[in-house]
Amino acid sequence: MTAREKRNLERRGPASRANPMLVGPVARERRGYGVDLLGAHMSIAGGLSLALDRGRALGCSVVQIFLKNQRQWASRPLSQDEVSAWRRARRGGGIRSAFAHASYLVNLAGPVDA
Repeated sequence: MTAREKRNLERRGPASRANPMLVGPVARERRGYGVDLLGAHMSIAGGLSLALDRGRALGCSVVQIFLKNQRQWASRPLSQDEVSAWRRARRGGGIRSAFAHASYLVNLAGPVDA
């Protein structure tokens, strides 16, 4: 442990000093380092909200998803039930951030404006 880490632990109070060798996101947050952001692409098969459950099951704190088929421009709008399920899953905790992946059809270097 570096001198800086020791100073940070001393400033954090007796709970941090009681177990300075904690590991993982909770320990890092207690030490003042913030939480590790580890994530992956998650499948939305069966519903958007399932991507959050899958990420949590793998220990991710961040997920990235396609909101629709990434190889088509057309898509149906999300239903209110899907949006509600997503919000419930987000409140379930564990996932700090979720990112929408752009479609593969986006080509910023293409000669034609789409």
